[in-house]
Amino acid sequence: ETVADLICDGLDGADFGRLRLRLTCRSADRHYRLEQFLADRFGEDRFAVRELVPLRRVDVAATAQAAGLDPTPFVADIVARELQPLAIRPLTLRFLVDAARSGGALPATATELYDRGCRLLVREPDEDRRRMGDLDVNERLATATRIAAATILTGRSVVLLDEATIASRDEAEVAQFVGGRELTEYGDTFAVSEATVRETCGTGLFSSRGDGRVGWAHQTLGEFLAAKYLARMRTEQVFDLLTFADITGRKTIPQLREVAGWLSTLSPPL
Repeated sequence: ETVADLICDGLDGADFGRLRLRLTCRSADRHYRLEQFLADRFGEDRFAVRELVPLRRVDVAATAQAAGLDPTPFVADIVARELQPLAIRPLTLRFLVDAARSGGALPATATELYDRGCRLLVREPDEDRRRMGDLDVNERLATATRIAAATILTGRSVVLLDEATIASRDEAEVAQFVGGRELTEYGDTFAVSEATVRETCGTGLFSSRGDGRVGWAHQTLGEFLAAKYLARMRTEQVFDLLTFADITGRKTIPQLREVAGWLSTLSPPL
């Protein structure tokens, strides 16, 4: 808010015909009043909002080669093990490259890889911003699993961060995730507030879905985290959420088959 006010005040009355300005931020940190101010001053033909696309196959290969790896088997291993959701993000690609360099191969199970990858994506890489956050890595990850279960199981794909906008059927509001306490993997509990949800939505697990909206950076990440949340629940509860009955017996809900697949590796009884 302070930075936005300074920019608006400082540029008020400036000659925008002689000005070029580029602002960079994370998807969840976009400031829409500032954007509207700049759009009005520059005009539609000179104003745009753009988002960096995920890394491409050629980018992954180039990164591997720069790290001293043979890119062909590295990329082939990623594709064969369906690790593209981790490879398309710079932070987790670096993790995959480092793992391959240190051990000559990636960790054995996809579950371990996704678990470590999600932990990296909720970790704040910027030291200054790390001091500004209220949550540690375990609390962010636990909050993310709650958001994942709530969105994936109800068919929502977007979290609406802008309180002034009315949510559609495909969107969940921040307030719907708030309340009660959540449990970390190490048994600690913490209260889930609106600030908790917003801080988690600002991590690398999420990407922009337009004005005031974020969604999972990749659907697979949400499905994996939803399965982690369900793995703590009673078996009969999980079956009620993931399956339906017809004349031939109980079947997995088609849209939740990936969640059920992850759950089978996270919870042997299930």
